[in-house]
Amino acid sequence: MKHYNYLKGFRFFFKGLKLCKHEIWVSLQVLILLTLLFSALLYMVEHLAQPDVYTNFWDNVLWSFLTFLDNVPESVIIHNPITALGKVLWAVISLLKIALFAVPTGLIANGFSEAMEQDKHQEELHKFRTRLQKSFSPTLARRVNDYRREKGLEGKFYMAPLCEPIAELQVKYHLDTKDILEACETFPEFCLANMASIQTEAENPVDRLVVLNRSLNTSYGCCIDRGSQVTIVVTSAHVELATEWFGYYLAQFGGFNFICRSLESDAENSSSFYNMQDNMDDKQQQDFYRDLKQLSQGEGHWNIYLLHQVTNINKAGNHIHFSSSMRDGKDCTVVDSQKYQALKEAIVAMFADYDFKFSSEESDRFPLTKTNIAYRLRQDSVECNSFTFRIGAHIMAKNTFRSLFTYRIAESIQQVLGGEMLQTDYQHLCDREQSGYKIFEKHNKN
Repeated sequence: MKHYNYLKGFRFFFKGLKLCKHEIWVSLQVLILLTLLFSALLYMVEHLAQPDVYTNFWDNVLWSFLTFLDNVPESVIIHNPITALGKVLWAVISLLKIALFAVPTGLIANGFSEAMEQDKHQEELHKFRTRLQKSFSPTLARRVNDYRREKGLEGKFYMAPLCEPIAELQVKYHLDTKDILEACETFPEFCLANMASIQTEAENPVDRLVVLNRSLNTSYGCCIDRGSQVTIVVTSAHVELATEWFGYYLAQFGGFNFICRSLESDAENSSSFYNMQDNMDDKQQQDFYRDLKQLSQGEGHWNIYLLHQVTNINKAGNHIHFSSSMRDGKDCTVVDSQKYQALKEAIVAMFADYDFKFSSEESDRFPLTKTNIAYRLRQDSVECNSFTFRIGAHIMAKNTFRSLFTYRIAESIQQVLGGEMLQTDYQHLCDREQSGYKIFEKHNKN
């Protein structure tokens, strides 16, 4: 333990030295320049009074620097100045000797102290992180379990919360707003979102900040290959509050592949991967497209692009939309139109059980564009069925049945496209890790 403490002290010392290396270098530069300046002035003043003694400028400079040492070699000793100004300049040069050691020592001591404060601050941040992780611990998915029990299925399912309000975190875990904001800035698995973003202006939304917990195992977000013929694709989770959570459980319950873009490299120029330009210099976009291309291989594969749409919850209308072509049905991205129609009708029928009157007709509000990612895949000779499934943001984020919707949509997809629904109790897979769901790591290992 003592050895560890000594090593920890050395670690702080070198960390402090690293923190103040720029300041030390600048201070040494200033001291060298001042020494040269005062040496030149001393030479000019004393050379006029003692030309036989102060004969060489560079000897004088050498003597000035060697005065910083305790023992100056006799061969370079120059007689003391005799003029009043020369004595003042010589005294100033002597004082620089103190500054030469005092200034760097003070800077290193300050850096050492700063390193200790940073280490203490990091420990506090990790405590905040642990508390935030605890707030996202999975709990019983009551509506899903009730639905399964009615169908005679066994096994208790658990789901993590979609988000945690900042006010609730403050009360429950005794965290300040500053602590929460700093933890979200430091640890990429946490991010802030505003619940007002899922409402229209007509609803007079009130700002309500919440914390989201993202699952990360790639440069852009998350990718899970379960070997399924269906892939749930979330291209815009970095700007859409609930699509990652909804898409993850949709894929989990159905045993589908899952790929999600939840990180952004440039917050000021945020863009979605739903439409891709020919210029693919963005590394995140390259990685996302490469992984999606790999997941989309195989005969009869289906890519379901999950997006949200902000609609007024108080107004009746079609709060879900299906899109698979450009305007007027041109250039459809679905090959098996029969299964596609059956899938749309199954999803609409499911929502009808909860008094949602939606249409399975192809959306004319959200046609695909020529830069759509589905067309990009087709240009690269990846033949698969692709369509966009937009769901009202309030259904994903606010509806009390949202957890059951993920299960039942997965059930509808499985019934039409095939696959195997998750049937067993998976509580042990729902533990949290420092970044993302442990269940992701479980599937990756398998």
